Amino acid sequence: MVAAQRMGNKQREIEQLARLTHAKARISIFGEEHVVRRLAAFWAAGATLETEQEILAFTRFCMDIRKSLGIKDKELLHSQVSQLLFAINPARS
Repeated sequence: MVAAQRMGNKQREIEQLARLTHAKARISIFGEEHVVRRLAAFWAAGATLETEQEILAFTRFCMDIRKSLGIKDKELLHSQVSQLLFAINPARS
């Protein structure tokens, strides 16, 4: 969506916004409580992935999705997920 905005491609922006809205709706309907809360926290933080706070909120959201799927992660995976997604190593929370 951001790329479409930067390129001035309104049609692509509208398509991506629809996909984003659909994804949020599915998570809100089918997601476990802690996953929905993390998604809400990410959106409350700004949801642009431009600030450290937003990146941390999104990483926590991703980790909660993994947890809700029954994936048992080791302690260091949080940092590895952040490194893979954003090339940073956030503090664990």
